[in-house]
Amino acid sequence: MSNDSSNADARSPAAKRFEATILSFPVSTSSTRLEYINRLKTFRPSLYFAKPTGLGPEHAARWGFKCTGVDELTCSNPKCGVKIVVRVDDGLDEEEAGKLGEAFRAKFRDEHVSFCHFKWNPSPETYLSYPPLNATWDEIESRCRALDSVFMSRVKVEGG
Repeated sequence: MSNDSSNADARSPAAKRFEATILSFPVSTSSTRLEYINRLKTFRPSLYFAKPTGLGPEHAARWGFKCTGVDELTCSNPKCGVKIVVRVDDGLDEEEAGKLGEAFRAKFRDEHVSFCHFKWNPSPETYLSYPPLNATWDEIESRCRALDSVFMSRVKVEGG
């Protein structure tokens, strides 16, 4: 018997359960672009407005938050549901707002319950660039011409 297997057998039941928990940690199912966009749609200027750089809706949604009230964010994972209130004093200068932004960005990650997948697996940073341009310029130009012809077919010219 090798040392590796004897060490594995000598581990406590708690250590084995911990290892099993880590190995079975849920993979994020809420990081699809559509679900990210649906979280992003919950942000309205009347509810979430004028936040420092890094605290905008796109960053909050990336970490799984949706807007559920005035300056109130709630994790969209029903097993987590943590709430964060993001209030910013209008009188902050740019440096102070930047420091506040850094503190709240850490909260976007750290405030989730330990088993929430957003704590460890936010939506990819590529979701921050919108719209995704996966079409070639020729395809885009073709689509524009098609839209233009539809629009022009509906325009009525009077007189003439």
